Amino acid sequence: MKVNRYIIRILISSMVLLGCTGASFADVTKKDISVITKIISLLEDGPKGVVEVAVITGDPATKSDIEAFSSIAELSDGASGVKLKPVAVSYDGLATTSAKIIFIPEGMSDANIDKVFEIAKSRKLATISTSPKCLQVQKCAISISSSPAVDIKLSVSASSVTNVKFGTTFRMIVKEVL
Repeated sequence: MKVNRYIIRILISSMVLLGCTGASFADVTKKDISVITKIISLLEDGPKGVVEVAVITGDPATKSDIEAFSSIAELSDGASGVKLKPVAVSYDGLATTSAKIIFIPEGMSDANIDKVFEIAKSRKLATISTSPKCLQVQKCAISISSSPAVDIKLSVSASSVTNVKFGTTFRMIVKEVL
């Protein structure tokens, strides 16, 4: 009985300490950036070299994810001929950005996801996210998770309206969501 209480105290203390660090379990990781970079390199007629990725600013709930994405992407060596360059863009500035890829961070509200997706549709910009919610509402063409294992999902409806295309080989290894 005492051992169980001791273990419970350790677990609770660990959870409290982890919660106090300010880190979120949903923050973008180096592995996420690596997967995103490789996916962008596999887009048919996709951008190569230094690729600007719009990260949407102005939503306090997304700040942690945006900071993680930007700092890791800037330090990343790139892969397969693609180096990500995060570009901070306001919701209003998204209509005129030169970025061809939009990163939709964890924590974005449904209304803001809708707003971003409408611009992505009209400008044929690829939307990519680490947020499962974005895929569920079919506003992200590509959704990735790299933990515990790499999981890439392609929204058939979102990718068709934003003109995101992959070769047959890539489509065979991803999960397509209707």
